[in-house]
Amino acid sequence: FGAAAPSTTFGGAAASPFGGASPAAASPFGGAQTAAAPGTGAPPYAATPDTTVDNSKHRQVLLPITAMPPYAGKSFEELRVEDYQQGNKGRGG
Repeated sequence: FGAAAPSTTFGGAAASPFGGASPAAASPFGGAQTAAAPGTGAPPYAATPDTTVDNSKHRQVLLPITAMPPYAGKSFEELRVEDYQQGNKGRGG
C-alpha cells in the first residue's frame, strides 16, 4: 500500500518467467536465433528421392519438406516460425 512495485520477480534481477535471464533474441526451440533465418523460400520445395536400399523396382520419394537436405535438421514447427518471422504466412487456403 503506497510502496513502489518491485521491477523484478521474486526479488531477483529481471528474468524470464522460467527463472533465467531473458535472452535478447532466442529461438522458441532452445537455440539462439541466427540473424537471418531462411525459412522455406530458398531452395523451393521439391520431393526428395528416397536413398534407402530396398528390393522394389519402384522409385520412391519422400514428401515432407524436412526430408530435403537443406531442411533436414529442422522440425516442421521451426520452419513455420522462420517463415512467420519473414512475413510468409502461407497461402491461406
